[in-house]
Amino acid sequence: MALFTWNEKFCVGIETIDDQHKHFLNLLNNLNDEIQRKNSDETLQTAINSIFNYGMFHFRAEEKILSSCGYPEIEHQRQEHSFFVKQVKEMEASYQAGNLTRLGSVVSFLREWFINHIMIEDKKYAAFISICSPSERLVAEVG
Repeated sequence: MALFTWNEKFCVGIETIDDQHKHFLNLLNNLNDEIQRKNSDETLQTAINSIFNYGMFHFRAEEKILSSCGYPEIEHQRQEHSFFVKQVKEMEASYQAGNLTRLGSVVSFLREWFINHIMIEDKKYAAFISICSPSERLVAEVG
């Protein structure tokens, strides 16, 4: 059962970033499903690694766009992203220690954090980015 269902109100208006947000939240749903099914250690570790790796990819992409457009609050975004990465690392440590109960609560926390991050922090840059020239955004998105 999906922990999260995408809603268009979460869109920030940059198709690449919105698609990444959707994919990332699907990865969180997948991890939650794997925990609920009590799947093998290898399957859970793969799901955790996917969240970590995709999170790093997404945060770099987002920060590149914000940097190319001169977003004034980029350092705050970086701090937020670093916090999330730290939480994923702690989730993995809990899992490695055999604490599956903690793992489930961390997934719920990450989901809530990510939704709040989109709705508050990412929505802040959405208005700023909308005035960024399309060529600056495109270079950042594909480069």
